[in-house]
Amino acid sequence: MDRWEAVHDFNPDIPYPDELISSGKWPEVGEYLSRLDTKVDYELSAYIFNGTIRDDRTVEEVANGVE
Repeated sequence: MDRWEAVHDFNPDIPYPDELISSGKWPEVGEYLSRLDTKVDYELSAYIFNGTIRDDRTVEEVANGVE
């Protein structure tokens, strides 16, 4: 959740279900995250899900789609 919120903070165009999270609707958050995985690029998805990022990249670059 922290990684997802961090990329959203860098780029508000990345969807983040703040209301679902705040209200503890975890099944809905899971569904939202599953749908997000099909809408964002691989590098961003890998960071949100696994915390993996290339050594030569920053989270801000990944969030903003900078190559």
